[in-house]
Parts: sequence; C-alpha cells; structure tokens
Amino acid sequence: MIQDLHESRPLIAGTQTPIELPFKENNKFQKFKHKNQTFFTAFILCSLSVLNVTDRFVVSSVLIDVQKFFNVDKSTAGLLQTAFLLCYMAFSPLNGYLGDRINRKYLLVFSLVLWISSTVAGSYIPADKFYLFVLCRCLFGVATASFEIIAVPIIGDRFFDKPKLKNRVILIFCMGPPIGVGLSYLIGILSKDIEPNDWRFSMRITPILLTLILIVIIFGYIEPRHRSDSDLTSSLSKEKTTFIQDLKILLKNKTFILLSLSWVLGIGGLSGFSWWSPTLIDYSLQFMQLPYNIDNIKKVYSLVQSLGGVGGILISYKLSIYLKTKSYHTIDCYLISLGFFGSSFLMYLYLVTIEINVFLTLTIYLVMFVIFNFCWVLETNIFLDIIQPRFRSTANSMMIFLLHLFGDSSTPYWIGLIADKCLATLNNNSIFSSLYCTQLSNYPLVFVFFFAGTFSLFTTLTFLKDKQNAYLEL
Repeated sequence: MIQDLHESRPLIAGTQTPIELPFKENNKFQKFKHKNQTFFTAFILCSLSVLNVTDRFVVSSVLIDVQKFFNVDKSTAGLLQTAFLLCYMAFSPLNGYLGDRINRKYLLVFSLVLWISSTVAGSYIPADKFYLFVLCRCLFGVATASFEIIAVPIIGDRFFDKPKLKNRVILIFCMGPPIGVGLSYLIGILSKDIEPNDWRFSMRITPILLTLILIVIIFGYIEPRHRSDSDLTSSLSKEKTTFIQDLKILLKNKTFILLSLSWVLGIGGLSGFSWWSPTLIDYSLQFMQLPYNIDNIKKVYSLVQSLGGVGGILISYKLSIYLKTKSYHTIDCYLISLGFFGSSFLMYLYLVTIEINVFLTLTIYLVMFVIFNFCWVLETNIFLDIIQPRFRSTANSMMIFLLHLFGDSSTPYWIGLIADKCLATLNNNSIFSSLYCTQLSNYPLVFVFFFAGTFSLFTTLTFLKDKQNAYLEL
C-alpha cells in the first residue's frame, strides 16, 4: 500500500488512517493552508483548465501570421497542432501510471515548469527555425499531459465526501475549455494592439499567470489522499495491481469503451474545427469586404466561443440535476448524444452559410457551441461514476491516449492537407479560392460528429450496470 507522500504522520494501529496531529499554535500559515485546501485545489485546477486551452489555441488565433512568418503552407501549419497532440498522447499513459502511484504535487510542479519554459522559448524562435517552434509545441504537449491526466482524479479525491461541492468544482473546471478557446482568440487580437508586427507576443501573456499559480502550488497546495489508499475501499481494491492488470479491468468496462470512442470522434472534430474556424472567419470577412473592423468581428467571435461554451455547460448541468430527480438515471448519456447529433447538423449549416452571411454563421456557431458543450461536464460525471477511484488516472490517460492517437492529433493536419490539394487543383490563390477550399476540407467533420453521437447513444444500454459495478468496490 502506498502511503500518502504529502503527510508523514503515524497511522492508527491496524488501519491506514493517519493520526490527526494538532498544529502548533504559532504556525498560522500552516493552519490557514490546511483549512483552505478545497479553495486552493479548486483555484489551481480551474485556472489551469482555462489557461491550458488558451495556450493550446492561441497559435491558431494568429495562424495566418504564423504561416507568413515561417513561410509554411496550410498542411505544415496544421502540423503544429498534430506535433503537440502526438507528444501529449505519447506521455499520457506514463503520467496516468504515475498519477495513481506517487504524489501528484510533483507532477503539477513539473508540468508548470515545462509549460512556462516551452511557451516562453517558443515566443522567441526566429523565422528560419520553424523546427524549433515545433519542438517547443511538443514540449508543451508533454507538460499538458502531466496536468490534464491527474486533474479530474484530484478533484475526485479532494471532494470525495462532499458530492455537491465536487459537482460544482467539476462544473467550473469544465467551463475552462470554452472560456480558454475564446480567451485565446481575444489574446491573439489584443496582442496585435500592443505589438502589431510581432504575433509572438501573444504567447508571452499566459506565462505570467502560470508563474503565479506555480507559486501557489509550491507553497499552498497539499496533495489529497489517494482514495485507492482509503480505509473506505474494500480489501479487493487494496490489492496492488500492475498497469497491464488495470488495463484488462478497464477493457471489460463497456461504458468506458463507448465513451472513449465517442470522445475520440467528438473531440477530434472539435480540435480540427477550432484550429481552422478562425481562418475560415478571416477569409469570409475578407471575401465579403465588409465595412467593419475585422478585429472587432473576431472579438465578437471569441465572445461567442466563451458564452456559448459556458451556456451549454450550465444548461446541461441544470437539466441533468433536474431530470435525475425524476428518476431519469441515464439522462447524461442522452444529453451527450444530443450534443454530438446537434453539432453535426449545425456544423453543416455553418459551412453552408460561411460564404453567404458571416453574421448568420456566427449565430449558428453560437448555438452549435452551446449544443456541443452539453458534453463536457456530463462526460466527467459519467467517468467518475463508472471508474473505480484506484483506476481513474490510468483510465483518464488511456482515454486521452486513444483520443489523440485516433482523433485530434491528425484532424488539423488532414483538414489543412485537403485544403492545400484543393488549392493546387484550382491553381488559384485568391481569397475566394482559399475560403472555398478551407470550407470544403471541413465538411467531413459533419459525419465525425454524427458517429460520435451514435456511440454516446449506445452508452445508455451499459451505463447503469457499470456504475453499479464501480460502487460495489467502495
């Protein structure tokens, strides 16, 4: 049995329960730190949830400038996201294994140090060293894997005996991605006002905030007890298992498999679309030659991203709580499938209207983002319901590994590749041709979202049984 590394306290004889030692009266900081661990944990993880996605997509917000600066084509520009995700994917299983077995505070500190270093270094790469910029994005992927794998299990452990508070923290945590995407576009625009001729300044903003969070982690955060070590778990769950044994158990969980398949497709589609949608909007605005400031339109676009995401998460969260009181116990599965099916239909409308009326397109995009974000918080709820505490980091790492291996690691690249082939066929680099080819290359995402909804719908058949099996071990 692994003893908590954040506490060196004696155990009550015959148990794994540590003896609570009184704090020294004069150590006010220690008392304050222990008393406010729920706040520190929520602040750290929810802030990193926003900034993680912000740094991931800030490059896409200035993608046209990146292409011009490094003199690369669309498929090569898409390779930036692909390289990041491949490294993210490669290090996910290792971080999942470590997250279930060691002090996760060490992983958080490692993640933040590498995250800050790679982001700042990437903002100083010269124009003739594109490969170094790709390397910095790869290192950022390693750092992100260290954080994301352990975030949800930490929430599950810290708020294990506070289910209502846990649900609220999960809700705020899941708001991070849509807020982060919108914030990344906003940073890309505002950074041009400060440094009009250097897009790289957009990458130098978040490291300041990340440094402050790193200080909070080092001095204010205490690792919560792994619930796999808790005296609340059964004797079966206290048996040591290898990584391979953990995987065999997870592969028998049908809901976990179906949920992973739906997220491989759904997040893969969202990643590709989020990467190229700012470029689509940019081409559309230039093609229509609208008498508006393009940067102001992009600010509206970033606002749509954030409001749509937060709105979708809040609506699904409230619907889920209300309908569960009416004994609709599988409602989370139905709402996730609704989110993907709705995204498929609205994605089609978005692409059809992009060259007709950009404002109608933005309205459709707002509704689409609301519908898609039905999925975020509900997926996390289902994950915590069907996975036993001792497997959560491993399960999360494997889901992310599959998601990036078969999903979003390649989506930005093949969308850019299709667009480049289309432009080569047309032999025309006009704004209309660029708009048309980028639009055409995004149409396969309509089918990607549809199949994601289909797999989510199948989870309604297996969810209750797998949830019961998980709770039998507590």
